Amino acid sequence: MLSFAALLLIGVPLTASQSSFQCGDGNFSFVPVENGRECPCSTNSFLEFVNLGCPIPASPEQDNETIFLGGILDLEDFDWPVDIFRVTVDLYNEGFFLDNNGSPINNRALTYSLGNSKCDETATIRAYWNLRTENGDVPPEGVVGTRCSGPSQALANLLGVEGIPQLSASATTGRLSDNERYPEFSRVVGPQNEHGEALAMKALLRSFGWDEISILTTDTSYSRDWETNLRKVWSGLHRDSTGSWTGVVSYSDTFRQSPEGLGVDLDSVQQVFENFPTNSLRVIVLFAHSADALRIVETAAQLKFQQDTIWIGSDLNDLRTWTLSSPSPAWIGLTPHRNRNENAMAFKDRLDDFHLSQGLQPWPRLPLFSAETVDSIVLLAHAIDLARDQPGGGDVTATLRGIVYENGVSGRIEFTINGDRKDPLYSVISMGNDGEWNEVGVASTTSATANLQMNKICWGIFGCALTEAPADTYPEPRIRLPAWASAVLVVVCLALSALAFKYWRSTQSKKRLKNELGRLQKSIVGMRAAKMTYIPNIILEDNNRRLSIESKASPRVSSLLLSASLQSSGADDGRVQWCWEETKGFLDKHDQSQMFGDPSDGWIMYDDYYNNILETAYKTQNGKGTVSLAPLDYVVDLEAMTQTKRSTGFVRNVMRWQEPPKKENSIISGTDLESTDGSQSLEFPMELQGEPQMVLVEGDVVQVSKQRDDGWAFGTKLFHAEEEIVREFVKVASTSGDAEKGIESDICADTGWFPLDWATRPPTADDLGGLQKNVFDTGELEAPSHWDPVKNPLIVQRHNLDTKSPEYQQVESAFLSTLKSRKLKIHGIERIQNMGMWQSYVVKRQTICYREAELDRPQAIQRLERCWLWHGTNKEVYEKIIQQGFNRSFCGKNATVWGKGVYFARDAEYSSRDVYSIPDSKGTKYVMACRVMVGEYCVGKINAITPDVRCSRTHSLYDSTVDRMTNPGIYVTYHDAQAYPEYIIRFKFLD
Repeated sequence: MLSFAALLLIGVPLTASQSSFQCGDGNFSFVPVENGRECPCSTNSFLEFVNLGCPIPASPEQDNETIFLGGILDLEDFDWPVDIFRVTVDLYNEGFFLDNNGSPINNRALTYSLGNSKCDETATIRAYWNLRTENGDVPPEGVVGTRCSGPSQALANLLGVEGIPQLSASATTGRLSDNERYPEFSRVVGPQNEHGEALAMKALLRSFGWDEISILTTDTSYSRDWETNLRKVWSGLHRDSTGSWTGVVSYSDTFRQSPEGLGVDLDSVQQVFENFPTNSLRVIVLFAHSADALRIVETAAQLKFQQDTIWIGSDLNDLRTWTLSSPSPAWIGLTPHRNRNENAMAFKDRLDDFHLSQGLQPWPRLPLFSAETVDSIVLLAHAIDLARDQPGGGDVTATLRGIVYENGVSGRIEFTINGDRKDPLYSVISMGNDGEWNEVGVASTTSATANLQMNKICWGIFGCALTEAPADTYPEPRIRLPAWASAVLVVVCLALSALAFKYWRSTQSKKRLKNELGRLQKSIVGMRAAKMTYIPNIILEDNNRRLSIESKASPRVSSLLLSASLQSSGADDGRVQWCWEETKGFLDKHDQSQMFGDPSDGWIMYDDYYNNILETAYKTQNGKGTVSLAPLDYVVDLEAMTQTKRSTGFVRNVMRWQEPPKKENSIISGTDLESTDGSQSLEFPMELQGEPQMVLVEGDVVQVSKQRDDGWAFGTKLFHAEEEIVREFVKVASTSGDAEKGIESDICADTGWFPLDWATRPPTADDLGGLQKNVFDTGELEAPSHWDPVKNPLIVQRHNLDTKSPEYQQVESAFLSTLKSRKLKIHGIERIQNMGMWQSYVVKRQTICYREAELDRPQAIQRLERCWLWHGTNKEVYEKIIQQGFNRSFCGKNATVWGKGVYFARDAEYSSRDVYSIPDSKGTKYVMACRVMVGEYCVGKINAITPDVRCSRTHSLYDSTVDRMTNPGIYVTYHDAQAYPEYIIRFKFLD
């Protein structure tokens, strides 16, 4: 017999007069009584129950002053719907949501109750009946849900019987467009059928000039429907604005789902890839739910399946990022349109406020389908409200479908006659080289091609920003028998031509690179490269502090500290390389660069991370005992020189190789610093105590802005060789040891004092290679055109502006515009010309712009840079700032609410307050007009020493923090080169 849920799914014929049911126990027994006669009450006899016409008791009347909604959502796999529902309902009742005329739409109070559909038909129906029971058998006036298409169909059948409107934020199956079968169902997403998302997918594929594809699906109704609908709009002869073309699906296959219900079966994935006709079809359209899709593509990378494959996906979840160490693939696809209008941003800000009030971290962006869920709640409540005000009570579903809503969080919303979203838009996203998703365009159902920014798309091994997409198929080899000799000749000629071209291109590339590096080296004043890792002695001289850091830090940072301690005691005798022995026959799996010595010997080098762990353990344990290579599944026996895999017991040999000692150590510490002749101490000078010291890693590039006769120099880091490890070190160090010693301001990742000749040397071309990638315009490193001639790039110049000059008037106007009409007298405005600091700022600006590959340069600067931010200070501090920049050891002490960084205000009124701009003995105040590269920012946290993580895979951070996301009033920077003090304004308030 069919289950109750199955009967609902296939659409049991119920009469409209049967408006509600009485739910019995949790097994869905129905026990209505008519004239003393019990009707059938088991799940299996539900169809008989309906056909007998058993009456359905009337439900209690609804309260006319409130609206009661039900939310049947997937709370099993997603936790965001609870917060979205709570915040949306609170904002609705507050009057946050407005109609097209700008008036609040909360005429009645909105209440709700949630049920867990688990993306399962039976669980969905059970959730609905439980929701009714918990509400005193009062049915909701409308239901938002569900996520998955199958459960949405089952629920739509039931709600159609009860006459209760249903509005889904994510169910896309084309079956739900059947208005006769599902009369109460509507949705704020487009259907995936030939009238909806399938057309957008066709437009995306045709944007690249492709006409031949393959399709891989999972064994789910979602995927099967997608394949059916795409074939309808793709296959066959077409004539459109792209020309005359024939769409072909050359191959298709299906991944099985695991019998345990754990998603796609990995054995099936491997089998599908083994059967796939590689080197024939390059474009694979993958239809799978986002978690399965990520698992499939990651498995393809691990199996090294056809590495130039271009994956095309649907309903992609941009919060699921690439986590493997292997390069990210060419992966492009559709996702519900990312709306960024003021309504969406305002809602996100209020959602962030809610999370902060709960002590939670705000979400980086709205999750997939969450914006549509907000609009579903608001529109359904609004339709119920409007229908109640109609004479005799109107039809809610008809009212809903007649709404045209301009203020949706997901964008403009209008419905078709069948309740589908009309003319839906879809964002096109592409996975970048960093494994993060980037928005690259928009696709619609009304255009033959998508509107794309080709320069923002990455194509895996083909690279990014191609002018044309790679071909959809491979060229077929042309074989003419018996022309084997000609073929050999052609191959040889082509090989020689390719080698000649490769050599020419390599020569030209090296020549061009050499010229660029030469220009770069000449452009930036005072550059030095770190020749070793330098750890300030404030760490190593305090054993308790060092041990505290080791206990909190990652193994890599801990091993770095241990190595530094060993170096300071002279225990290091030269570079050491640890290797493990590969099984014969598997050497071809490794790159030549990973092999040690003669490749035929089979020794594979451990990477730097594990090499450091092994060597540290070897020295501290005197070559005895074992060491675990977490998170790998291996244990190394230091005495037996073997590596054992825990899970299998398989044993390999390992080797420790040591080169002859060098005169220079690779790691030094502050406790090492004695001059070579013993006549001069290089301990950190007493008069500099309390000023920042900079952590250096071999390969860092530093710009020196100040140099002392005793060998110490102050500089700013232009390029990080290993930014992640240095920032972790500084973060952990700031929370270790005696806080009264000021360690959190004494240790810096980007700026500070360091021993010039001991730790650095003039940079080579290799040193500048990483920096050169970011500095794409050396012309910007020159002095700004409005400056006076630079006499000495290492000496700060100050220029008093003429009160009648346009430059003075521009600064004065910007300053006065945000002072709220306070009376004051400006005593002078000085332009600050610090060539080294300016170049540090330009390099930082170009580095951030280079990272934002989806924007062209002018757009990036316009979005990420603020030209008029203000910083209040006093005479003593501003003298330091114009020499050394905005360092946290003497800036940012007045506030830590949005993080422990350097604070800048949007309004001069804020910075001119006495607590920030401290008057001198004559009452003169000082405010600096600053150019700040704010970059990507997030809401700050109290006492945080760094911004939050922006990309979990690369561990990269946001560039700055703010007090709020909408029109921030406060910006906090954490890298001293992010800001340049352009002008200092001296003034007095007269009121």
